[in-house]
Amino acid sequence: MNITVIFTGGTIGSSVQQNFVSTDTQMPYRLLAMYETEQKKKGAAIPHFQTEAPYTTLSEYMDGSHLNLLISCIREQLTKDIDGIIVTHGTDTLPFTAAALGMCFAYAKVPILLVSSNYILDDPRANGLTNFTAAVDYITSPTLPTAVGIAYCNTGSTPKIYNALGIYNHYPFDDSLYERPYNKYADAVAPVLQEFSDLRQTSVHFDTSCPVCFFQSMPGMQYYLPDNACVVLIHAYHSGTINTKNPSLLALAEQAAQKKIPVYLTGISAYSTDYDSKEVYESLGIIPLPEYSPLVAYMYLWYKHSQKR
Repeated sequence: MNITVIFTGGTIGSSVQQNFVSTDTQMPYRLLAMYETEQKKKGAAIPHFQTEAPYTTLSEYMDGSHLNLLISCIREQLTKDIDGIIVTHGTDTLPFTAAALGMCFAYAKVPILLVSSNYILDDPRANGLTNFTAAVDYITSPTLPTAVGIAYCNTGSTPKIYNALGIYNHYPFDDSLYERPYNKYADAVAPVLQEFSDLRQTSVHFDTSCPVCFFQSMPGMQYYLPDNACVVLIHAYHSGTINTKNPSLLALAEQAAQKKIPVYLTGISAYSTDYDSKEVYESLGIIPLPEYSPLVAYMYLWYKHSQKR
C-alpha cells in the first residue's frame, strides 16, 4: 500500500514553544513514527508513506492561497500510483477545507481523508494518532468505498469517517464533529459536484481573501454591504427565517440590487414552515440555496465568485 501524507500544520503538527502552541516541522514525522511504533507492537503491516508539505500553518490562519496550494498538491498526487491520501490539518478550519476538497475531488479514484488532533501529539488527551490510524485503516480496507472525508474520534466515542460535504461547523468550546446524513443533501449538492466534475482538467482557484460577505442571523443585528463585496450569504435561523423587517437588511437588499450583487440564503429547508417573514424573500431579491450545508454554500460561493473576479 502506498499512501501520500500531506502535512499542512495545525495542532497535529505543533508543539509547545515558549508557552504557546506553534507549528513544528518535526512533529508531522513524529506522527508517522508513533503510528509505526504502534503497528509494530501489534505485528501489523505498515504502508509505505510518502510525504508532502505544500505549506505549514495553524489552521486559523488559512486563506485562499493555502487552499490553492493544497488542491494543486492533491491533484499532482492523484496522477501517481497511490492507494490514498491523508491530509493533516488543524481543527479550527477543518470543516471548511473538507468542504472545498469534497467538491473538488468528489470523483477521485482513491480516498482522500483529513485528520487532525484536538491536542498536540505529546498530550495524553490527544486523538491525533487515533484519527490517523482510522484514516490508514480506511484506505487499506479493500471493501470500503472511495471517499473524501474526515477521520475523527469525538471525545468518549470511537473513530468515524465523516463525509466532507455533510459536516457542520464546530459547536462553541467543542472540537467534536457532527454531520447530516448523506441522503438528506445528496440531491441538493449533486449539481455542485457535477460542476466541479466538469472542471477536473482545469485549475480550481480560490481568491486569497473570500469574496463572500457572510452574516449569521442574530436578533437586532446590523447588516452592511462592504465596498468590495461580490456576493452576500445569510445563514438563516433553524426554521429558515430571517428578520425581513430589519431596516439594515432592507437597505442591504436595495444596495445589492443596485450593484447587481446576489444575496443568498442558506439553512432553509423545502419542508420548513412558511412563516410570513419568508413571503418577501423574492421581492427583496434573496435567493434560497438548496439544502446543502452552510459550509458547502460558503466554500462554493467563494470558489464561484473567485472565478468571476
